[in-house]
Amino acid sequence: MNLDLVEKLYKEYQTPEHVIAHCKKVAEVASKIADEYMKKGIPIDYENLNFACLLHDVLRIIDFNAGGKYSEMQKKLCATYPGMDHSMAAYTLLSEMGEPIIAEIIKKHAFDGIMIKENHPFTLEEKIMTYADKRVLHENIVSLKERFEDGKKRYNPNNENPEHDDKAYKAYFKLEKELLKCC
Repeated sequence: MNLDLVEKLYKEYQTPEHVIAHCKKVAEVASKIADEYMKKGIPIDYENLNFACLLHDVLRIIDFNAGGKYSEMQKKLCATYPGMDHSMAAYTLLSEMGEPIIAEIIKKHAFDGIMIKENHPFTLEEKIMTYADKRVLHENIVSLKERFEDGKKRYNPNNENPEHDDKAYKAYFKLEKELLKCC
């Protein structure tokens, strides 16, 4: 993997500019956290972490719903990755490209992943990327609380299944506490 290929993937899959800006900010946040671990002598696979952050939402448009009107790329992605959200589609794409480590890190960032044993962030790189993603709203660094409040407004305005969301929020706050022990 290299930065030219990252840019090529953004272009090929028509990743919107605001999503690219989000991915770059997530990489910046993850880098700061990784730097703190490395200062303490804790090894981090920095390169794969960085590429995973840059590509974690490369197929984000697969989840966009514009009132039933889908772009040709959205239709293509839905046909190529049926029933998958953007994290699983990106996991599949990167796996097929021969990037299993980057793919695995990306797979773990789905909101519900933290509550599903096989998708729970396990490695330090998976934890850092997942956490960094939850700290970036669009391209702004915010608290977990702010990020989750925004997520509720956008993705769960009717507050359906609040117990589910509360369980996820608690898991993310626990992850934050774990990661920031080092910093």
